[in-house]
Amino acid sequence: MHAEDLCAFFHFVIDSAKESRVPYDPERIIVIGHSCSAHIIACILLDSSDPRIVPSPRLLDAVKAVVLTEGIYDLDKLLETFPAYQEWFIEPAFGPPGEGGYRRFSAVEFPPRQRDGESEAAPPKTRWLLLHSKGDTLVDTPQTTAMYAHLKHLYPQNGVVELNTDDLEDEHDALLATDGYVEIVKKFVEGI
Repeated sequence: MHAEDLCAFFHFVIDSAKESRVPYDPERIIVIGHSCSAHIIACILLDSSDPRIVPSPRLLDAVKAVVLTEGIYDLDKLLETFPAYQEWFIEPAFGPPGEGGYRRFSAVEFPPRQRDGESEAAPPKTRWLLLHSKGDTLVDTPQTTAMYAHLKHLYPQNGVVELNTDDLEDEHDALLATDGYVEIVKKFVEGI
């Protein structure tokens, strides 16, 4: 439901600009997600095969950049490192594991979204930046490096997918308020 809500909000952001003056360009959207919202954004922009979460071609074209920080992309791998998360928040949010664990939610396996009439070889229209702090004790770096490897496989063109796991040293949530995080995001966004 959270992914449905966020997808609906993204559509509202681009569609409401037609009806009123807005202080942003609805054709140049930059999306930033942290932790679970990084996973939600990946579910929307990649093909999660969930028919309730389908962004319009206009929305996919409007998203020019994505910044994902401290993301949770593979629940089964997360539970290998943090087994206590199963009862704490994985099952309450996703239900009990099905056949194959939580693989159906694994963003590191989602294919790219295909726009109508577009081949798989079409160049991506969105740049991705994945960040992970060395000081994060709630989500491990292999979550981000696995997502990076997956995105690089999907979009092997230079400059489409970037990874930074070296320049940040703060805890999971505290990271977002640091000057280092803001500077990295600012530099990335300025290049869009």
